[in-house]
Amino acid sequence: MSGPDGTIERSDLILDELATLGLTLARDLHARAAEAKDPDQAARLAMAFHHVSRSVRQSLALQARLQRDRAREARSAEDQAERRAAAPVQARKAQVRAAVQRRVWTERPDWNLFSTRQKLDLILDAEAEDDGFLQIPLEAHVARIAKALGLKPPPLAEPAAEPAETTPALRRSSA
Repeated sequence: MSGPDGTIERSDLILDELATLGLTLARDLHARAAEAKDPDQAARLAMAFHHVSRSVRQSLALQARLQRDRAREARSAEDQAERRAAAPVQARKAQVRAAVQRRVWTERPDWNLFSTRQKLDLILDAEAEDDGFLQIPLEAHVARIAKALGLKPPPLAEPAAEPAETTPALRRSSA
């Protein structure tokens, strides 16, 4: 009944009013048809009641459909937002997976890659749950997982040495 921002949409208000008016009219027609003495008049009132009650049912069905459509759109938007948020994690997992698989193929070509991939996926899924997963360098992930799989961890890159501080050359003024 209400939009994403909590406001009741105009179409809901109109449909609600139509349903209310139709229900009032249907009740009136029902009472008049029940009291009618003339069979032709009772038949005309019954037919009018049928049309009005059908209109009420359709109004209620349309309201329900619009509400389901809005809920589906909201779920779809949430799903898309979740997929966008998960994309960097999935990309990092793919990078780590590829790097570890290269180490497996290089060091242990005789290993069963299917069981190794299952273990690797379990480890990656567990590590991806960590909030700092994206901040940890790729090499650190590869080293940790390689060790967990029984491979030799790759040598970690040595941190670059700080350049020695140099004093800027003094400039001579031409004055």
